[in-house]
Amino acid sequence: MTIKGLNKYLSIYQLIGFAIVFILFTIYCLKVGRMIIFLIPFAGLIMLPFLIFSSAGLLDIAKHERKIKYRINSGLLFLIIPSLILPMFYEIGGLIIMGAAFLIGILALILRKNIIKQLVLLNIIGSTLLSIIIIWYFWTL
Repeated sequence: MTIKGLNKYLSIYQLIGFAIVFILFTIYCLKVGRMIIFLIPFAGLIMLPFLIFSSAGLLDIAKHERKIKYRINSGLLFLIIPSLILPMFYEIGGLIIMGAAFLIGILALILRKNIIKQLVLLNIIGSTLLSIIIIWYFWTL
C-alpha cells in the first residue's frame, strides 16, 4: 500500500467515524439531559479539525495543492485557538489537551514542506483519536 492509499483510507475512516461518533454522542447527551448537553459543542470543536484534515486527504494533491494547504492551516487554527481557553475551564485536563494541540501543530509545521507526509501524520493522529473514542464508547456500554 502506498502512502497516498493509506492517506485515502484513513480519511474515509475519519469522515465516517467522526460523523457517527458525533451523532451517537449527541443522542447520548440529549438522553441524559441536564448540563451535559453543553459538552456537545466541545465535542464538535475537538472533531472539526480532524474532519477538515480528512476532507483534505481525499483531494488529489496534484490538482488541489493550494486547497489542501488551506485546509491544513485552517484545521490547525481550529485545533489550536479553541484549546487556548480550555485550561480556564477544565484545569489539568484542559492543559493536557492544549499541550497535545500545540504538539500536533508543531509536528505539522515541521512537515509543512511535504504535504503528503503532513496529511498522513494528521490523519494517523485523528484515526488514533477516533479509535480511542470508539473503544471507550464500547467499553462503557
